[in-house]
Amino acid sequence: MSMLFIQGQCIFLGHPMKETTFIDQNKAKWREFEEEFKSPQGDPEKLTNLFVQITDDLSYARTHYPHRSVRIYLNRIAQQVYFSIYKNRLNRWNKFKHFWSDELPEVMHHSRRELLFSTVIFLLALGVGVLSSIHDGEFARLILGDSYISMTEENIRSGDPMKVYKESQPNDMFLAITTNNLKVAFFSFILGVTFGMGTLYILLYNGIMVGAFQYFFVERALFRESFLTIWIHGTMEMSAIVIAATAGFIIGRSLLFPGTYSRLASFRQGGVRAMKVFMGIIPIIITAGFLESYFTRHTDTPDLIRALIIFAEFAFMITYYVIYPARRARKGFQTEQRPDELLPVILPEVKFDRVLRESEVYTGTFSLFRRHLKALLTWSISFAALVTLAGFFDHSYMALNPFRKLYLGELHDLISPGNSLTVFCLHVLSMAFVMHLSVALVFRTRSGEGNFRQLFTLRLLLPALLAGSIWALLFLMPLTASTVLQMLLLPIPVYLICAWQLKRTGERLQPFIPLSRQYGSILMVVAVLFITVFILMLLLDTSVSYFYSELLQWMFSDSFSMKGRIISAIMQMITLASYYLLFSLIVFGLSLMFFSGKEIVSAGTLKAQIDEAFI
Repeated sequence: MSMLFIQGQCIFLGHPMKETTFIDQNKAKWREFEEEFKSPQGDPEKLTNLFVQITDDLSYARTHYPHRSVRIYLNRIAQQVYFSIYKNRLNRWNKFKHFWSDELPEVMHHSRRELLFSTVIFLLALGVGVLSSIHDGEFARLILGDSYISMTEENIRSGDPMKVYKESQPNDMFLAITTNNLKVAFFSFILGVTFGMGTLYILLYNGIMVGAFQYFFVERALFRESFLTIWIHGTMEMSAIVIAATAGFIIGRSLLFPGTYSRLASFRQGGVRAMKVFMGIIPIIITAGFLESYFTRHTDTPDLIRALIIFAEFAFMITYYVIYPARRARKGFQTEQRPDELLPVILPEVKFDRVLRESEVYTGTFSLFRRHLKALLTWSISFAALVTLAGFFDHSYMALNPFRKLYLGELHDLISPGNSLTVFCLHVLSMAFVMHLSVALVFRTRSGEGNFRQLFTLRLLLPALLAGSIWALLFLMPLTASTVLQMLLLPIPVYLICAWQLKRTGERLQPFIPLSRQYGSILMVVAVLFITVFILMLLLDTSVSYFYSELLQWMFSDSFSMKGRIISAIMQMITLASYYLLFSLIVFGLSLMFFSGKEIVSAGTLKAQIDEAFI
């Protein structure tokens, strides 16, 4: 090996130097740069020279230590400098102007297919609302509600069909309407995480509602008056909903079609773009609320003025969100990627050879979850479908109530052996499989080899099956007692499976020794992960399940005899798949605690480092 001296530094040619040598050789320089950078009296020339050296070190670290903390540390220093330069170059006003003149138009141009899709879906839904109203005179009442239709009919008979816009105080009306529209737009945007299905439901519902509402007045020969009144605010309001749905479809598409990116990287990129789109419609929603509250009520305004206002609003929306982005694209945008958009997605390295703090266990748990999400999701859905089918064809099985919005509370009774022994046994098998699968994935990550089939054996499935049986039998008890016992007992089978799995790799460890030494820490980790799983399941209940159940009930006719059973089965499968998927989080956390306990007991890594130091 030869050496080259550059700027007083020893650079090794040939084999890369050890990471510890690299750090020891350069840490004084890095510390000096950080101190100079933070100091108001820093020497610019010295800073420049140090920064050049640090960027060289960063390039070296990216090449030889791509997944090590030293690369992350150097990358962070470089980002701080870049962000400081960027921040000083763009003051607040320039940032504001830059967003509306370049960033948002660029995102809208990039998302023009999603915008077209949203527009087409909305117009089709509007047409469905009109056609349904033509064929069914009571359709508007079904969509808008009896009380609203009755009130509007009374207003028509009194000679003031648009009276509803005059009854509330403008200030109160503005606050209520704007808040509601922002909420609808937000849900259209955020429910893109349901692969766009939640967004699609909201868009369909609003389109059908608008079509039914408008035809209600057409049917009563009030088209001109209703159009000139409703669309003063409706032009911007409905356009904003369509654009909010565009943001939702951006997220959905990033999840469904990640392309050459990882799904997580694609989701992050799509989320940034979608957030910009959503931020871009907030002023539109506020303006629509202002017009509806303060101007729509003045129905005596000349028709020409109202028509011109509607035309101006429509022209503005088309010009700014469609035409202007297309023209700017032909000229070229001047946007610059910010540091947070330049960062690559690198999963945190999972530590198996050291004593872990609780925070490191949580980080490692979610890192494992993200690494193996595809496999976990596939098996979770498969077993949820199997359990659901067993219940569907078991006529003695009491399924989920299809008309409830919350399903988490029914899960405890759903898989009880008193409900269906077949469903219960399949659930036990599913829990055992997910537990063993999760541990096998942890060992696969630890070994870094593709020996998954060797790690996953029927022989080792037996203890997991026993653990799954104990876990599932706890559902015979009341919910609170069952949850507490699950938290107390679950570490035992997971540690046993990990110990048996470890034995297959040529290592030995008595599982009850680390279990007894760190049981308090284990319970803390389990409690936090239980709470995390509960919150995630609750979010599923209150958002995703609500919109999926509403969508399914809307798709099936009330006269369809199997409607309730089919909706119940689909919602049960979603709930169980989520439950199995999130259960792996707890097993991952306990598996990492097992390896942390192994290091506490054996100190294998510490002994190896000591031996290496004295060689």
